[in-house]
Amino acid sequence: MSMTFSPDRWHIQTADGVESGRRRESATLQNGLDILELVADGSMSLAELVQRTDLPRATVRRLSLALLSRNLLVADATGRFRPGPKLLLLGESAKSQIDLMRVARPCLQALTTLTGHSTFLGRRDGDYCVHMHRSTGRERVTVMTGPGTRRPLAETSLGRALLIDDNPGAVDRALALANPDYMPAAARDDMQTSAGRGVILSQGPGPHFVNGIASPVRDASGAIVAAISVASAASYLPLDRMRLLAPVVRQAAAEISGMLGHALGAR
Repeated sequence: MSMTFSPDRWHIQTADGVESGRRRESATLQNGLDILELVADGSMSLAELVQRTDLPRATVRRLSLALLSRNLLVADATGRFRPGPKLLLLGESAKSQIDLMRVARPCLQALTTLTGHSTFLGRRDGDYCVHMHRSTGRERVTVMTGPGTRRPLAETSLGRALLIDDNPGAVDRALALANPDYMPAAARDDMQTSAGRGVILSQGPGPHFVNGIASPVRDASGAIVAAISVASAASYLPLDRMRLLAPVVRQAAAEISGMLGHALGAR
């Protein structure tokens, strides 16, 4: 009896095996999320989770132990599962983002209506600024940076506003990570003087020549949690107009901060 080795068939089987593994991983993730959702609605015992998920007891136990190890669940003295500190932290983080969007959107729309320029909301993600919302202006040529866009912090006025409280070493690091093609020549000097006035004025280099005015948004503790900006082509937003609108942008950021619990006039 002879046996023939087929490389092509071996590769097909391997691909099938990988796909099968991915399906199993996806099912495991879905089952874990089902358990989290059930426990989030109220404490549950292992037996109750088995009944509600219709999964084997061994599977529920294995997933629950994994969630316990990540502090997504905790077990009380009776063995009932409750939301763990990591799950509560994730929930609070999501709530704060929702609250930020809820209070910021009307202010950004009002700022766009007042100025005619596009306005933006962004938050920090490590060394990057993530755009969360854009209210589009009335210019024929608008800045089309959409929600979800990530840029190195120092490349935009929005990101530089998020850096206002950082120490000089951190600012230098952020500047070093930025693409020089997007950096105005005076970016470093502007960062050194911006903390006192609470607003960034950025004149972008060519070929795009996008100018921006940005100011940080603070929470009740005074920490910077986001920033807002007005941005437009330099032909629509020249330096004299930037200076005119700077107090308006700073005031809008202060109003959003106030709705997040930051005391007016406090840093």
